[in-house]
Amino acid sequence: KGKAAVVEEAPPEPVFGTGEFAMPDGSRYSGEFMDNAGIKCRHGNGSYTIGQEIYTGAWENDMMNGEGEYRFGSGAVYQGTFRNNLFEGLGTYTFPEGTTYT
Repeated sequence: KGKAAVVEEAPPEPVFGTGEFAMPDGSRYSGEFMDNAGIKCRHGNGSYTIGQEIYTGAWENDMMNGEGEYRFGSGAVYQGTFRNNLFEGLGTYTFPEGTTYT
């Protein structure tokens, strides 16, 4: 007797959209997202608010990636490049009193 052939199906293609989401911790996201097999993640451009902190900019696979602006609750602002949720490359950090670091 021979073995039955195993047929592997390709995973479903991700679906892209725009929407607003409220997270269990009270944070909110408004912008572009990707739905991959029923799992939604921030992907594209959007704004994320948690408490008094706001990030507006590019997202990739649910992480801040690309150009964006992060406004801290203290009043400080970082404008520049992000990679995997961290500041990277060129950017400007402005302290609440107005001093800048580039």
